[in-house]
Amino acid sequence: MNQRTIILSNLCGLICAILVTVLGLGVMAFGWLTPLVVEPVMVVGLFIFLAVLSLAEIPMMIFSIRQMSASLNPKINYALIITNFGYTFFASVYAVCFILLTGRLWSGALLAMLSLVRFISAMLFVPGKNSP
Repeated sequence: MNQRTIILSNLCGLICAILVTVLGLGVMAFGWLTPLVVEPVMVVGLFIFLAVLSLAEIPMMIFSIRQMSASLNPKINYALIITNFGYTFFASVYAVCFILLTGRLWSGALLAMLSLVRFISAMLFVPGKNSP
């Protein structure tokens, strides 16, 4: 897999993450749903849990993606593209769950920013082969 494909799959994951997060923010901003978790202790606990979970996945997924990219099997490239896309995208899933459960827009946006952290980490640590 070449570097261009890795960048493209990460970029698609980041764009989809932004779209899903904006959709979740819009649903709560227009008041279409009422928050289920309103106790401040529960909100903080949920935020910390999701943030730690999202951050703990980063080294594990980078290691897995690096192992997949080092494989000589040509069929692994499709799985690598999907895994790379999902790695960047999935932080927004945690963020949207938090937004829809708590109604806290800024905290949810902060969780969604971890998609950008994942994007940058994939660009820095996932090697690309020079051949197409």
